[in-house]
Amino acid sequence: MSFGFSLADFKEAIVLSKRLYDGIKDAPDEINGIAKDVATLHGVLTQIDEDLSSEESALKAHGEARMKLLRSMGTNAKRTLDELQSFVDKFQTAAQPGQVWRKVQWMASQRKVKRVHQDLSFHVSSFNLLMATMGK
Repeated sequence: MSFGFSLADFKEAIVLSKRLYDGIKDAPDEINGIAKDVATLHGVLTQIDEDLSSEESALKAHGEARMKLLRSMGTNAKRTLDELQSFVDKFQTAAQPGQVWRKVQWMASQRKVKRVHQDLSFHVSSFNLLMATMGK
């Protein structure tokens, strides 16, 4: 039975979350919480990927509606990860000496950092809730 859901979608989010975590794990304290949430999201996505790869997948056993929900959640999480990657790419030079203007821009963007952090926390909670409803 095909649910129209590609494991590649989750694998892409897993790779991105790992790359993001590796890139920000030693970042300033202002985004330490984000790094932790990215690591947690990576773990949850990996667990989901393992379940989907299994012949006895609890997610697939719950039917097409559950898979549709998972697809939507995965798309939203990937969008947040892409936004974070864009943000990290833009301000990566802020840590380099002499980049005062980038540091000022970084400080001015703290509201966006907080929103991305809230989005990541939401995704982690949503995936955990989904897995908990299936006894995982």
